[in-house]
Amino acid sequence: MSSIITITFNPCIDKSISVPALIPDKKLHCTVEQLQPGGGGINVARVIKRLGLPVTAIYPSGGSTGVLLDELLKKEVVTTLTIPTTHPIRENIMLTETGTHKQYRLGMPGEPLTLQEWQACLRVISGTEDAAFIIVSGSIQDNAPRDLFRQIASIAREKQAKLIVDAAGETLQMAVRVGAWLIKPNLSELAELSGKKELNEYQVREEAHHLITSGHCSIVVVSMDARGAILVTADECYRAIPPIIKPQSSVGAGDSMVGGIVYSLSQGKTMQEALRMGVACGTAAIMNPGTSLCKPEDAGMLYNEIQIFPLATAACPD
Repeated sequence: MSSIITITFNPCIDKSISVPALIPDKKLHCTVEQLQPGGGGINVARVIKRLGLPVTAIYPSGGSTGVLLDELLKKEVVTTLTIPTTHPIRENIMLTETGTHKQYRLGMPGEPLTLQEWQACLRVISGTEDAAFIIVSGSIQDNAPRDLFRQIASIAREKQAKLIVDAAGETLQMAVRVGAWLIKPNLSELAELSGKKELNEYQVREEAHHLITSGHCSIVVVSMDARGAILVTADECYRAIPPIIKPQSSVGAGDSMVGGIVYSLSQGKTMQEALRMGVACGTAAIMNPGTSLCKPEDAGMLYNEIQIFPLATAACPD
């Protein structure tokens, strides 16, 4: 069993199509759809595998779409542990208007899991061996058990594994309540978590450090789209700035960033090196159309172009 496992409670098939122009009340001729495995943790697992490390993706799977998801991941040689479900998994659609390069992302909610299926998910997570990192990423169905993250955190502590969470809204709030090791919100997610409408760069550092000193997590990585990311620990603060590139699609950039960070940390790299790799992978994903995620060769090319700057807060002086 690999030392890295990812958990995706609401997986999907991502369908990417293009039209010259999106016109209402008119029959549109689309390109041939491109199918990709989807869901936060699944995408993180795909990136880590591409970078050359073994990883196990855990997710519920049902129906013909579940069979297709299993087959797509098998083609990418990603080890999987699946939990059979009554309902099929969801399908998401990303439509690109080629004339304007605008993207329309249609995310379906996904069917709720039964209580027995939730319990089966936790049993599979608990049954993994030698897990050094447990990554929970992506959306979660509304009927998730209220103590879901408490149970996952308990499993992580028993295994002495580092719990990493990339989620939004109530899911992120549940994760910080139980004390995740690392969280990766974006700017708006951190602002919501902090009870504010928006945050400037200094406030990002202060709010992240407050989460750490309050015992909610040990590391906060805040993604900021083309502006890079900020990493904060109890005594370190860094800003990573990527080079200017021509964007193709923002889909999967955050998942690619998490994959790059975990890949580096699992290799014993420093926080600076992990942040650099994470931003390189996230930027590389933006260079590819649709939901293709990052390519290792692109991330390798960008790695040395990522600028890293130490930052200061009241608790992290220059």
